[in-house]
Formats: sequence, C-alpha cells, structure tokens
Amino acid sequence: MTRISQSKERLARRLASRRGRERTGLALAERPEVILEALRSEVEVRWLLLGEEYRSGPRGREMARAARERQVETVLATDAAVGSLCATDAPRAALACLVPPSLAPVSLARGRHLLAVGVQVPGNLGALVRSAWALGLDGVAIGPGTVDPWNPKAVRASAGAVFHLPLLAPPPWVRG
Repeated sequence: MTRISQSKERLARRLASRRGRERTGLALAERPEVILEALRSEVEVRWLLLGEEYRSGPRGREMARAARERQVETVLATDAAVGSLCATDAPRAALACLVPPSLAPVSLARGRHLLAVGVQVPGNLGALVRSAWALGLDGVAIGPGTVDPWNPKAVRASAGAVFHLPLLAPPPWVRG
C-alpha cells in the first residue's frame, strides 16, 4: 500500500475550489465510471488514486489497465485516504487529477448546442451536459452566472460526458 504524497494531497484539496482549479489549470474526477470516461477520452489525466476497494475488483483492474495504457501514474492507498479527498458525502475510493480543456470560443452558427445560462447547482449543470451528449448535440456553451463545469460535483453528475462534449465560451450576444 502506498501513501498519497503530501503534494498530491494538497493539490487535491486545492482543486475542490474554483479558485484552485483556475490557478492550477487542473480538475478532479471522482467515481470509477467517470474516471474510465476520462481515460477513454482525449483529456490528459495526470494521476489516479485508487483505494483498497478497487485493488482486486474488475472496476479497479479496468481503471488500472486503462491508466497503464495511457502511462498515467497510479497510486494505491487506503479507502479512507482516497475518500477524504473526494467531494461527495459517500465517496468511492477513486480519484483522478486531469487537465480540462479550455472553453472553446466557437461560433454557434452551425450545429446544435445547449446554452447554459445562470445554472448555479453543479449537479444540474452536469445533468445538462450528460443530456446534451446523449442527444448528440455538438457542444454546451457555458454562459454567465453558470457554475464552473469542472466543479467535482458537475463532473460527477455529467457521468463523464464532460470529457467527450466540447464546452464552449458563450457567444458575444449573451450578456451576464
């Protein structure tokens, strides 16, 4: 069993806040299914923390294999150590640090997009992103007054869709 380094622990705690995510340019993904989606996408995953719960089970092996294939550092630690870094009330012992893509300044003139304006509950934004992906939309524009799409709760609620669907800067005609 490896101990989580102090630098990773401090970074994970810093990434719980929007300010920390903006300063570092990094974000967190929690839960096995979300982490697997991150590992299947083009998003750069820096490291993966896995608790005992996933050491020998099929989900853990799948995450470890996907991380190995992408040459992502994997640290095995106790469930309690990994869980203490998660944002959920009932955490699963899996956490990944990644580099989220920037909001792309793309014209909405072509394609089908969802425009999220004033969405302040992270889980609601994640559900909107997940729905947009399921409906085959071309992207989600994150308008003014909307929660950070890389909030750990929004990422979790998106069920990994946030890694596959472009997040766009709002068009100029949308005012805050």
